[in-house]
Amino acid sequence: MSKNDERRRFFRIEDSVHLNLTAVPSGELAHHIEDLEHRVVDGFTLMATLEALSQQVAASLRRIEAKTPDVADYLKILDKKLDLIAQAFLAEGVDLVNQPTRMVNLSASGMAVHSRDPFDPGQALEIKMLLLPSYTGILTYGTVIECASSEGADADPSYPYRLRIDFSFMRDHDRDALIRHVLLKQAEGLRRRRGRQEHDDHAVGD
Repeated sequence: MSKNDERRRFFRIEDSVHLNLTAVPSGELAHHIEDLEHRVVDGFTLMATLEALSQQVAASLRRIEAKTPDVADYLKILDKKLDLIAQAFLAEGVDLVNQPTRMVNLSASGMAVHSRDPFDPGQALEIKMLLLPSYTGILTYGTVIECASSEGADADPSYPYRLRIDFSFMRDHDRDALIRHVLLKQAEGLRRRRGRQEHDDHAVGD
């Protein structure tokens, strides 16, 4: 991994995601990780797998686009069709889609999130996270670094604990998908701030 890629892993964003945290019993984490490494693609992880395949053929698609743009356009439409089918499959078979979204402070190395339940530092967690708007499902494992009472005027009594979690195991293509998501959200945030600044500058000028 290059130094630039390493730095990108730690870029953080405030984001809204569908999220489910489940405690992994002591001594069972290795079994869960082994199961994840050999898991057949299912409805939840389908979008992340498709995205990884799209990244693998991205260079070939650019070469095709340079030589035969019509063929490239056709392939892009097929790719969008597959995404729509995968999203429909996900919506039908994954309960997480119907749960309210949660605000998280997110990077490719970990997250901070408010929780209904307390977890002891060192507790292993199974983390199911659905990124929006792509509906990319990330299944990973993490370790609770800190659990503290939520504070401040904006604290939600339904989620009285704030967790800091480090991702302890994540498949490479899931981490790549998460990094792309974080960078995309950062770029969107910069564009919004730039647009507001330009609007304010014009208002002052008028």
